[in-house]
Amino acid sequence: MKSEKNKRILLVIHKIRFRKKIYFFLFVNILPFWITYGQSMLSPYSFFGIGQIHKTGTGISSGMGGTGIAMSSDLSLNPMNPASYSSIDSHHFLFDFGFTVKQSLYNSNQSFGKHFDGMIRKVAIGFKPFEQIGISVGLRPYSTVNYSMKETEKAEGEIATVEKKFQGDGAINQFYYSSSIRLFRNFSAGINLSYFFGSINKSEISSSELFTESYCVQQNYYIRSFYADYGLQYAFNTGKYTFSIGITTGNAKRLNTSSTAWFAVGTDTIKLSSESLTIGLPSKYGFGFLFGKINSFRIAADYEVSRFDGMTSNNPLLTITEEKRISV
Repeated sequence: MKSEKNKRILLVIHKIRFRKKIYFFLFVNILPFWITYGQSMLSPYSFFGIGQIHKTGTGISSGMGGTGIAMSSDLSLNPMNPASYSSIDSHHFLFDFGFTVKQSLYNSNQSFGKHFDGMIRKVAIGFKPFEQIGISVGLRPYSTVNYSMKETEKAEGEIATVEKKFQGDGAINQFYYSSSIRLFRNFSAGINLSYFFGSINKSEISSSELFTESYCVQQNYYIRSFYADYGLQYAFNTGKYTFSIGITTGNAKRLNTSSTAWFAVGTDTIKLSSESLTIGLPSKYGFGFLFGKINSFRIAADYEVSRFDGMTSNNPLLTITEEKRISV
């Protein structure tokens, strides 16, 4: 009997190790694909600033209205609060992969279009190297740019028209390392260290019967910067009910950027002086709570504030203030 029990334990350990190898293999092989080909979905709204910003979350949090600050699980990863990783089961090696598909209909006074595309939203792994410490490493798009728009107008004082085509592509990616430690029986603290990197390319091409050749203005922005944010969680259960609260916070940070600009007519190209794109992460804080009955139901709510005080926009028509989010 003892020998049979030992065999079963060894078989379980072997399966866990095999899963770790498979998940690690998938994680390592998806990263080069992501970095090489980039990830973005077509959106005219990505024309502005750094593009369309993607919120942090999971499938579970999306199904609960976007809440997640107070949530934790032994079998899933929660990037909304780095303190949650201390709840990972020490016998599991977690792999998290997210993919989004979208079909969009675009309508204007001059045209109508339909577009279907998709993108990888996240890839992450999580594990527990020690009983009180949980770790997660992942990659996700922070913002994406992908648009192509055309505008036709009559030149002033002329019968001929001028066609302008605006195009943009690129992304700002977030590679993060998160660690959480259980300080006391029900209390955990976590830190999220991120490295933002990527590039955004925008161009304007004009052509007309008035011009012998079309001209193009190309602007390229490059982003490289580190960032850190923090989280706390307190949770307990009575054997029948569970209750938890969570706090997240992060300081304001202006990301390091550089840029180049070019003006091209035919085969002639001129390098222009350009201003770096102003990209600032806001100071933020959030509170969340969760109440539930074990194996029955969960009720959760979050309140988050992002303050852009002191940050300016490259567009003088836009004013940046603050963003508040309540989710239940």
